[in-house]
Amino acid sequence: MPELRSAITLKGQRVERRDHLFVPQFKALVPCAPYDDHFVFYTEEQLSSAFMCTCGSPAVVVTPEDGTILLVCLFHATNQIHATGGTRWV
Repeated sequence: MPELRSAITLKGQRVERRDHLFVPQFKALVPCAPYDDHFVFYTEEQLSSAFMCTCGSPAVVVTPEDGTILLVCLFHATNQIHATGGTRWV
């Protein structure tokens, strides 16, 4: 399956995959989890988390055991599958 590079959100916003996103709280570029079927993006949409996954879930910063930081899909981190049930909606 080819890597997803861009998507249209359910609210009609075109978003692009980035390997890193700037997280103001860390004052740094934070790597995004390398999902093949979805990706994490930044949004300025109202009533939304600043960081989202293309599956519709908020994205969060986690610190894996090795001490690095990473932006991940919250639904995937909790359930080991994206909110779309493992399928693309774009």
